[in-house]
Amino acid sequence: RQPRPEGRPGFLRVDTVHQGDRDGDKGLYLINAVDEVTQFEFIGAVEYISEAFLIPVLTALLKNFPFTVNGFHADNGSEYVNRQVAELLHKLHVGEFTKSRPRRSNDNALVEGKNGSVVRRYLGHGHIPRRFAGAVNAFTQNVLSPFLNHHRPCHFPVATVGDDGRVTKRYPYANVATPHEKFKSLDDAAQYLRPGVTLEQLDAFARAASDLDAARTLNATRDELFRAIAARGRSVTAHTSQGSGAVAPIQHRVFHRPHTGALLVAGIAPVHGPWKALLERVRRYRATTAGSVSCPTNRHAIDTAWTTSRTRTASPSERLRSGSFQYGIRL
Repeated sequence: RQPRPEGRPGFLRVDTVHQGDRDGDKGLYLINAVDEVTQFEFIGAVEYISEAFLIPVLTALLKNFPFTVNGFHADNGSEYVNRQVAELLHKLHVGEFTKSRPRRSNDNALVEGKNGSVVRRYLGHGHIPRRFAGAVNAFTQNVLSPFLNHHRPCHFPVATVGDDGRVTKRYPYANVATPHEKFKSLDDAAQYLRPGVTLEQLDAFARAASDLDAARTLNATRDELFRAIAARGRSVTAHTSQGSGAVAPIQHRVFHRPHTGALLVAGIAPVHGPWKALLERVRRYRATTAGSVSCPTNRHAIDTAWTTSRTRTASPSERLRSGSFQYGIRL
């Protein structure tokens, strides 16, 4: 059944995101938990979604929320709908345990949207081997989740009911706030806090760094994480001639974001997308252009650096064959 928080925080929407398989090598799993009212969000990573791996991380995620957790809503997946998770929720005094209807992803729309706008944005679609679950879990819990909750603004809906009974949700800019700010705006917010947590502690944590400094720390830590994954994982090496005549390797993962029509470059090995054709174009373009290789690492830099003159409906291979890519960075 559908949870009804009625303006109270602590009713969580939970989902699992898989970081793909490659050549029989399973990718890790990301656990995404979002509060329905405040959009407080905590993300963890596990090697497998079996109870032995899932329960410890899920326990840590639930305890990270600054307020008391009253509800737990998951999809119909067996990783959550089982006796072990039910015992955990009972142990943590979580009153409601609900699930979505089969084959109705809209029942868990909030966390499904966060999977795309947060998890895929900051961790991508590419394969991350499960042996890096510990490092990714440390990054998501210690760096990414605090940034999301205290420095990243979210849109909050205003629901209106029409004469025909239809509910319409609008997202006015006046309601844009971080999850921390949204929680503070609730009537008598202190009553919802977990024992031992105060509003002053949350305020001090949020003021410890500016939004810009927190974003820089996030990007730097994420880049370091993916460089470590690239160094220990498999990579694609392409040799290009430099201006001095030397030959240097390029180790990149290139994958395609269909909704932006852009090819993203992150410092790890490729999984899918027209990466071979792209590297060939890089070789040809580099042969006629002086300068060093420069690859953007954040979404906004990538979106501005790699643009296409074709419409979004054109496939990557069509754009590559037509030569319609316009390179906004020096190669």
